[in-house]
Amino acid sequence: MANFRSIIVGVATAALLPVFSSCGRDNSDGMESWDQANQEYHKTITSFPFSLPSGVSFPTDLSTSNDAAAGRYQTGYGDIQAYFFAECAHLTVAMNTKDKNSSQAHAALGEVKKIVASDVYQQHVSDADGGYQAAINKALLGDYSVLSQFYSSDCDSDWFKGKET
Repeated sequence: MANFRSIIVGVATAALLPVFSSCGRDNSDGMESWDQANQEYHKTITSFPFSLPSGVSFPTDLSTSNDAAAGRYQTGYGDIQAYFFAECAHLTVAMNTKDKNSSQAHAALGEVKKIVASDVYQQHVSDADGGYQAAINKALLGDYSVLSQFYSSDCDSDWFKGKET
C-alpha cells in the first residue's frame, strides 16, 4: 500500500518511532526530550480545537512504548500526536459504523476532514499528491478500501486505540 501522507516532523507514519540522538534537554537543534514532547502534547490536548468521539478521551501521556522516554523528538511531535489520536479515533468510528450507520460514519469522516485541514496538521503532514484526501472522499462515497488500508497500518497501536496510557 502506498503511504499517502508523509510526516514533516521526521517520521514516516502515524505509528511513530522516536528519532534517537543525544540525550540533552536543549532543543535549540529542533529536537526535544520525551518529557518536553509530552509537555507539548499536554498543552495541545488542554486546548484541542476539535471534538473527540463520544466516550473517547486523550491518553494521559504520549506513548512510552519502544523506549520512547529515552528518545529525542523533533519539535511539534507532541502537537501532532494529539491530532493523530483524534484522527484515528474518528476513523475508528467511521470504520465501525460504515456498514451499520452510514450517517454516523460520514459525520466521523467529516471530523477527520476538519482535523486534516487544520493549520497544525498541515504544518506537520504533507499529502502532496492529495491521495489521503482522495481516500477520505472515496470513503464518503462508500468505498473504504484505501482508507481501510491506511487505518489498518497507522491506527493500530495500543496508544492510538486508547489502551496505553
